Amino acid sequence: MHGVTPDYAGIKKNEIQFGRFISDYDVDSKSPVIVVGAHVVRSLFRDQPNVVGQQVRVRGQVYTIIGQIKPVEEATAPGGRKRRFNYEERINYIPATTAMARYKGDDEVNRIEILAYEVGEMPDLMEQIENTLTQTHRGIFDFEIRTQNEQLEELKKLENSFTYSLGGIAGISLLVGGIGIMNVMLASVSERIREIGVRKAIGARSHDIFIQFLAEAVVISVLGGLLGLVASVGLLSLARDFIPEGQNISNMP
Repeated sequence: MHGVTPDYAGIKKNEIQFGRFISDYDVDSKSPVIVVGAHVVRSLFRDQPNVVGQQVRVRGQVYTIIGQIKPVEEATAPGGRKRRFNYEERINYIPATTAMARYKGDDEVNRIEILAYEVGEMPDLMEQIENTLTQTHRGIFDFEIRTQNEQLEELKKLENSFTYSLGGIAGISLLVGGIGIMNVMLASVSERIREIGVRKAIGARSHDIFIQFLAEAVVISVLGGLLGLVASVGLLSLARDFIPEGQNISNMP
């Protein structure tokens, strides 16, 4: 849940489906009103297309819904299931002053989002913001200014680190699995000495016996991998269907 001012609607470009967004009056009067995302509407009200005027409880506080954000279109996820890949649907908005009064207990602002009309204006705009904040904070540089490009670079670095970590884990898993299969096949060879002797006695070559045991190892590995994959997908599906999503908003009876 975000505490915002009316100008925030021009930054996020969220389309209001019913009702309206936060107004100056809501901010000035610290009104207990809320603009809800489509996720809340689906979770709490289900069959009601328009929930404006309804009341919800958020962290023990009661709010009246004044606006409802239009949901995004569904996209097809892997497996053919329809999914909505929009984080914005899970965000709900209340007046900034209401958030300060009810949850923070002070009038400090911990985040400001600014929209530049042109990309070329970013350097000058960042310099102006830094000068203004430095002056406002009396020369104390206790703030951070970041652009979306910088945030994107951080996400890319995090993604690369995650990819390398998964690659390392996969490599270790393959090594351990290979050692396990090797030990099993060595034990199998030891237990089947007589079979090997009989096959060689009737003309089988060492190469033929090697191919036999190699084929057995490959079949065991493939079947084990497929079984593990099917089990993983099944468990994830069960977890997705039966574990409820975190929700700190409830509707009022």
